[in-house]
This record gives sequence, structure tokens and C-alpha cells, in this order.
Amino acid sequence: MKRKQVRSPIITIEVEDIDAALKNVKQHGGKTHTEKIAFSNMEFSAYFEDSEGNVIGLWQNTKI
Repeated sequence: MKRKQVRSPIITIEVEDIDAALKNVKQHGGKTHTEKIAFSNMEFSAYFEDSEGNVIGLWQNTKI
């Protein structure tokens, strides 16, 4: 997947489930920009591109 270089601030949304959020994005015309990445096995991030070409971040904290 070829990624666009991001040259502006990225709004990031906290979600309960990144996988479900990315699936919802795809169903509404968006696409995954960066796949889910794990940070210390307790937090995850991903980025998607909406139907207008904006890149938006997702953040998920896991519950202990």
C-alpha cells in the first residue's frame, strides 16, 4: 500500500476496538492508511483516510 506523506496535524480518536473501527471506516468509503500498531502490548494505534482524503488517527487502550 502506498502511503501519502502527512504534512499537517492529525486528529486522533480514542476507540474501544481499532479493528472494528477500521472495518466501519471501510464500510463508509474510507480506507486504512496505516495498519494497527501495538505499543507495549497495552495500547494500539492506526490511521485511516476518509472519503475526502483526510488522514485521521485511532487510539485504543486495553483494559487490565
